[in-house]
Amino acid sequence: MTTTVYDLLAKVVTSDTRWSIDLTENQPPVVVYVDKTDFAKISDRYEHVLVLAGFGPLIAEWKRWWVESLDEENTPDFEINGIAAVAVLIVDKVQNKVLTKLGPFHANRCGETSRLLSAFSGSGGIHAAKYWQMHQCAWASIVDASEKDVFTSEFVNFVDFDSNTTNIEINSHNYADITSALIERGFVMDVNTKKSVPLSQSALAATITAKIQSGAVFASAPMPGLSEFKWTTEKKDEFKAAIRSIKQSNAGPQ
Repeated sequence: MTTTVYDLLAKVVTSDTRWSIDLTENQPPVVVYVDKTDFAKISDRYEHVLVLAGFGPLIAEWKRWWVESLDEENTPDFEINGIAAVAVLIVDKVQNKVLTKLGPFHANRCGETSRLLSAFSGSGGIHAAKYWQMHQCAWASIVDASEKDVFTSEFVNFVDFDSNTTNIEINSHNYADITSALIERGFVMDVNTKKSVPLSQSALAATITAKIQSGAVFASAPMPGLSEFKWTTEKKDEFKAAIRSIKQSNAGPQ
C-alpha cells in the first residue's frame, strides 16, 4: 500500500508516506491509515539508498539491518512461510544505477536502447509509471498515484542524489512508531465512499485499536505480485555480491 519511484533522469528516489492496515474483507470494508510518520520507506546511507515496500515489521528489520549491520550472511527475513513479504531496491547514488533488487517492479525503458529510465513499486506503482511516461516527474507521479490508489498518500519523501538532500529529518526503524501513529492520529476510510474519519471518532475505534495493540493486524506497504517473487539461490548470491560491493566502497563504517 504504497508508491515508490526511482527516477534515473532526475537522479532521485521518492515515495509516499502512508502506512495502512487493509480491513477491506470486513463489513463495512475499511482501510486504517496514517500519513507523515517518522518511519519512512526510504533509507539513505552514504553513497547508497534503500527503498522498501511490503510487510511493516519486516521493513523495520531491514531498515535496522541497513544502518546497523550490512552483514550479507545474516539478512532479515525476506519471506513469511515461504512467501515473499518485502520488496527491496538498493540504488548506487554515485553511479545512478540499481545495485540489486528483490521483488517485482514496474519499469520504464528507453524505446531505442532499453536503458532503464525509471522504476516503480507498490500498489500505486502502475499509476505512477504511466504518469511518469508522460511527464517525467518523480514527485508528481506520487501525487497522481494517490488520486487513484487509496493506499498511497499525496505526501512525498525524497532523496536527491546530485544535491545530496532529503526531506526525511527523522528516519525510525522501530515498527512501534507506525502503530503508535496509527492509534494516536490515524484515520479510517470507508473504501466504498472514500470518506475518512479520525480513528478516535470511528465506531470501530475500540476494536481496531485492540487489534493493533495485540498484533492481530499489521501495518504494511504491500505491492501487487510480491508473493509470486522467489528468493532463489541465484538472487541470494547476487544480493550478497551487491552488499559486499557497498562495504568495499568505503561509503561508511564497516
